[in-house]
Amino acid sequence: RLDPPARERDMEGGAQDGSESSVAETLGVDCLARILFFLARSDGDPVAMCHASTVSRTWREAAQSPAVWRQMLAQRSYVSAREVDLAMPFVDHEDIEHEKPRKARAEARTLLRHAVGEDPKECFQAWHRCFGDVDPALFRRCKGAWDTVEAVLSSKGGTKTEGGGSCSRPEPYQEIVDSLRAGATLERCDEVVYKLFDLEYMHPSAALFWRLRDGQDVWSSFIRANPSMGDVAQAPMGLFGGQHVYGEFSNVRMLSLRDALVVNAHLKSSEEDPFPDTDAVEPDDYRFPIAANFEGTHVVCVDVFSGEVFVNDDDEEQGRRAHPYGIDIIGWFEEYTRRLAAGVYRVQADPDLPDNMRVITRFPQATLQENFPSSGDSDLCRREARMVSGITPADSTVFEAVTRGVRIRVSTVLQSGYGMSAASGNPERMFAYSVRMDLLSVEEQLRRWDADAGLRAASGDPPETRFTPLTSVQLKSRMWIITDCDGHEHETIGEAVIGLYPLLKAATSGGAEVASPPFVYQSCTACKLPGTMEGGFNFVEGSISQPTGPGFFVQCPLFRLEYPDYL
Repeated sequence: RLDPPARERDMEGGAQDGSESSVAETLGVDCLARILFFLARSDGDPVAMCHASTVSRTWREAAQSPAVWRQMLAQRSYVSAREVDLAMPFVDHEDIEHEKPRKARAEARTLLRHAVGEDPKECFQAWHRCFGDVDPALFRRCKGAWDTVEAVLSSKGGTKTEGGGSCSRPEPYQEIVDSLRAGATLERCDEVVYKLFDLEYMHPSAALFWRLRDGQDVWSSFIRANPSMGDVAQAPMGLFGGQHVYGEFSNVRMLSLRDALVVNAHLKSSEEDPFPDTDAVEPDDYRFPIAANFEGTHVVCVDVFSGEVFVNDDDEEQGRRAHPYGIDIIGWFEEYTRRLAAGVYRVQADPDLPDNMRVITRFPQATLQENFPSSGDSDLCRREARMVSGITPADSTVFEAVTRGVRIRVSTVLQSGYGMSAASGNPERMFAYSVRMDLLSVEEQLRRWDADAGLRAASGDPPETRFTPLTSVQLKSRMWIITDCDGHEHETIGEAVIGLYPLLKAATSGGAEVASPPFVYQSCTACKLPGTMEGGFNFVEGSISQPTGPGFFVQCPLFRLEYPDYL
């Protein structure tokens, strides 16, 4: 409350009444900087730093400490001096050539590393100019999710065992990271919703999602990686993955605001005008596309008013909510990134695509129990386990059973866009399922045989005198039982699977025999939800042409057909 001349005298000579300035002189700049460091660490409030700098010259010098502003940057924007990756938010997408996003990101990243190392306050001010309107907690969550995506898809894959546990991480897919565009501006986000929906601004979570990454530049990235191919519909680099079923390939990419306008015009049947008359928009229909496949059969939309995410659904006019109530697009995206980091969704080569191109498969590949065993003591395992906390193994929709060494694993994905709905007289829903089968190694078969000795005795089975391993088996036929919500059963029995009779071989001790690769196939089924599907496969020992033993039935685990919590 001092008048300017008095304040200047106070800052020049220090307070004469033994108050703040005299205390500051006693403590010293280093001690005050340490106090402000912890203040920045607690709430990262830049206003508090500005207030502190007006007390006296000593306080001002302490408030200018690089360590304080470096901590402010870390607390508010989730950036550390050791790892700076704010390139995309700081680069206006209008200033980047459409064909060269990677070079622009690299240049911006270099500048930012220099800014944080040399002048963290200036870097914080640059961040605050871009994102000062965003709640810090929301920004940290969204940026943390994007950091997870880029770290997982840019890191080395494989399984690393530390401290008695193992952490399985997905293979890298740098092309997806390279396809991400620079963040859109807040003004651009608000302009879109104003012209489309007559809203003053986009929901903060939805806007932040685009402000950090403005979709994917799939076309340019695909052509750069595959110059001889021009069919972008085959581009497997969708951020949200895809699947190949019955020769049909569907891959979902994140849309830039520009591409989202095109898809939105298609959905509204107004291809000529990407900004249709707002009077023609249905009341309370504020859905705007954020991701889609190239065919337009699978579209993910965000409600730009509420921030909720919806997936197109034949039985829901407004689409089906893609997450539980009380969650918006940031929570939905965090869930996806947690599962991606946990290896539930993985990068795999697709044999049905040219040159075995890789894709993030939408068929879940593993339960979290396999990826993060309780015995894992390493810092990496604990950190990634915390990242995926709250996800149950059932959420990954992976089901597994082993019979006489033959392991069957099934995973399911709800399909949309097949014209099935209660209104059309067909209340069934379409599910795609992937079946993976392999023959365990002889050593693993022996371990399971010893572990199951008590179960065999309890069930009254005749005691087996010795262990007889299976070194090769061949599938002969299949049997499925599908039960819908009304208890009606539908049984299917047939030869082979998709016209094939897979031969499975086990690895033997000493490496004398190498195991055959797992056999994987995909198929579809329709069911009135919720329902179940179970069954199995008839195998013969040896091969069909040269059997070495009797046939036997391999149980397929019962798996659920129901709407998942997250889509």
